[in-house]
Amino acid sequence: QTLHLLKFTPRLKDVLLRVLPILGSVRDGQRPVFANALKCWCQAAWVYIGDASSGLPFDDDVMSFMNSVFELLLKVWTGSRDLKVRLSSVEALGEMVGLVTRSQLKSALPRIIPTMLDLCKKDQEVAFTAAHSLHNLLNASLLSESGPPLLEFEELAVVLITLLPLVSVNISKDERSYISKGLKWIIPDPYRHIA
Repeated sequence: QTLHLLKFTPRLKDVLLRVLPILGSVRDGQRPVFANALKCWCQAAWVYIGDASSGLPFDDDVMSFMNSVFELLLKVWTGSRDLKVRLSSVEALGEMVGLVTRSQLKSALPRIIPTMLDLCKKDQEVAFTAAHSLHNLLNASLLSESGPPLLEFEELAVVLITLLPLVSVNISKDERSYISKGLKWIIPDPYRHIA
């Protein structure tokens, strides 16, 4: 299977040339199919990058196509009323976040983070998928080797404040106690006095 992924990525430009013109007219019923395809193509690119010694295998045209697809998914498809469309779009965006330019990712953060956090509040299956995409987004935003973190502390705090209650609902009593003890070391206690 890896061999097929490695063969596919150099042909991504040709695929995007054919798909990009029709993406804007795809109806909600077919958007999850296209979003899943985009997700798989991005995963193939990640396998290719991991196997290759060089960086991104994309030329300027492919980067421009990826940026256009990213914008369409972010600005149009994630705004759909259909939960399947929103979720599949967020899942595709989660795979794309490390493949688009840093400037585009930075400008997308105010819109993409609330969208992902909103999906994290849904049932467990939806939340798991959204949390995986959020994980990829945070990695791309905070752990980049090509510049400073894209998220400010305040923005990250909003993410954590939103996620902590969701995590506490879905864990056992023993795990909750363990997390509570760990948070005491992370979150300053104004009443704790230094002897």
